[in-house]
Amino acid sequence: MILSAIAEKRASKVSGRHPSNPAYWVAKLFGGSTATTAGVDVNEDKALGLSAFFCGISLIANTVKVLPLGVFRRLPDGNREPALTVPAHRLLHRRPNPETTPSRFKWYMTACMILWGNAFAEIERDGSGRPLALWPIHPSRVTMHRNKLGEIFFVVQADSGHPGGPVTIAARDMLHTFVFTKNGTWGVSAVQAGTESFGLQLATEESAAAFFGNGSQVDGGIKLAHKLSPEARKELRRTWNERHQGSANAHTIAIFEGGAEWQAIGIPPKDAQLLEARTYSVLEVCRWLHIQPHKLKELTRATFSNIEEQRLEFTDDTIMPYLIEIEEACDLKLLTAQPNLFCKFNVNALMRGNSTQRADYYTKMFGVGGVTINRMLALENENGIGPDGDKRYVPMALKEVGAEDPPPEPDPEPDDTDDDETDDDTECVECESR
Repeated sequence: MILSAIAEKRASKVSGRHPSNPAYWVAKLFGGSTATTAGVDVNEDKALGLSAFFCGISLIANTVKVLPLGVFRRLPDGNREPALTVPAHRLLHRRPNPETTPSRFKWYMTACMILWGNAFAEIERDGSGRPLALWPIHPSRVTMHRNKLGEIFFVVQADSGHPGGPVTIAARDMLHTFVFTKNGTWGVSAVQAGTESFGLQLATEESAAAFFGNGSQVDGGIKLAHKLSPEARKELRRTWNERHQGSANAHTIAIFEGGAEWQAIGIPPKDAQLLEARTYSVLEVCRWLHIQPHKLKELTRATFSNIEEQRLEFTDDTIMPYLIEIEEACDLKLLTAQPNLFCKFNVNALMRGNSTQRADYYTKMFGVGGVTINRMLALENENGIGPDGDKRYVPMALKEVGAEDPPPEPDPEPDDTDDDETDDDTECVECESR
């Protein structure tokens, strides 16, 4: 009854938790892990022990990390330009706070969204309400509440090792991002939603480690003709394990005395299907993170043709939701009173490591007048060629859509004068020859 009362009280304050299924957040309340049917406790730190999950988080966060994020201004003619003087641009593109670089800030926010379901950063403002700094906060310290008017606010617990009690932060001063939610205000991570799935994968890892750690090459027992005393049995087991247990003692020669003989009772490692189970674990992580298997180094069924197609899917299906979430959250909290400003990632930066792909992009854009020579050189960190490099070119054969074809030019009229002169000259030559 006491625990139920605590659960009800906690659920009324913390968004995203419900007393009908309190297992995950009750465990968090008391600093523990969530038990699973597989018999393995699951939490965020243990999930990072799965190599595929660790690789997936690093892959997504590192991809977002390398994409430039800035603030742009919409112009009356429909074009846009970088808003270099806007404080939000400096925070997102140059320095979020005195201790953090933009790439680290983007990496941390993305990793928190994947691992914890939510990412938080406190917005420090000046007296005029302009943002001065963005301070990331670990999601485990944050809870969401609503006041009597229904307005959202956040309570941040003091960091370990730092004095002080909880701090209340208004919603307008908290940058909050998530990519999956059950109620529209609080995110849910893959670890929370897939506790049983991750528990099975962790159990598989532990079973494989125990299997090989106990000497998987020794698959049987020692058969004796007579009964041993407990002390003798214990000593025989100790000496056997000492000489044959572990991968370092694999394939060593065993010597039997006193009528003892070896009797195979186990199964060989190839029949244990541990490798197949671990491959399945990688595919399961791919499903939770929306990542193609080859991105997590699983190339069993990969071919060159489908890898190229899946590379495009990675940008559209995996990365784009995180980019849009961050862009719109920054628009909402950093550019509220400035509708002509917006935040935008430069996705073209993904081509930075592929010179062939960049050259093909530049060629096509230059051919339709979409980019100038100086602009291409600037994107390649090269100096321009002067005013002539700012000119745009289009093929001469192009015409406006819907325009009629110009009338054909008339054929040139024959020049009779030239023909007469030629005839006279011919006659003169003929006369002289006579």
